[in-house]
Amino acid sequence: MAVMRRNDAIASQTHDTVSSGLSFIAFTAQKNIEDGVAPQHDWRDVNETALRTLDNVHAVIRLLAAEPFPRMEESPQMSSDDGWRMIRETCALGDARLHKLGFEGTSKVSVGTVRISGDMEARISRLITEIHTNIGRYADRNVPYFLAIEEKDNAIIITQTNGIASLTDDGSGNGGSMGSGNGLRLHAQWIKRAGGVLNTSEEEGEWVLYASIPI
Repeated sequence: MAVMRRNDAIASQTHDTVSSGLSFIAFTAQKNIEDGVAPQHDWRDVNETALRTLDNVHAVIRLLAAEPFPRMEESPQMSSDDGWRMIRETCALGDARLHKLGFEGTSKVSVGTVRISGDMEARISRLITEIHTNIGRYADRNVPYFLAIEEKDNAIIITQTNGIASLTDDGSGNGGSMGSGNGLRLHAQWIKRAGGVLNTSEEEGEWVLYASIPI
């Protein structure tokens, strides 16, 4: 079971950190191909994202060389702050990337005074990254997206909506066939183990995600 948990953690972290960075690089390239121009700031974004993705690959390699990954409830160490700084920064970075790609929308963090562990903070931040990446792949640019993270009834509640883009010839959205379909599934697994739930649905042309994660 320890090996299985470790493998799940490695798969999830690899997907979230590498897929997100490479997707943004690809989206930026596609946008410049369509526009016919490539401003210097776009190339700086590509360079910074590539370097950040490389750092994340190195982090995954270090994880592979480490001891078996523990259960979340076996990692009581608290974040150096209240546990929300990384989550806020992840939301800000995701919004900035999406806005540069032509999307409109916002991510909002509304929390109380509760502190969360560093492990919980990292897991939620990676889930937010996956949500933003999926918006870039599949959302309709003409419909503003919305993402909310709040603390309620001893749980972290995440809700997200976006319009669904028209399918391309290969049956995918904005990002071609770059999606593997594994991202949210991996997150749903750890949330379920933590006693929570992650659900998604399509309602009248709109994508809806809801997650409840016990604190």
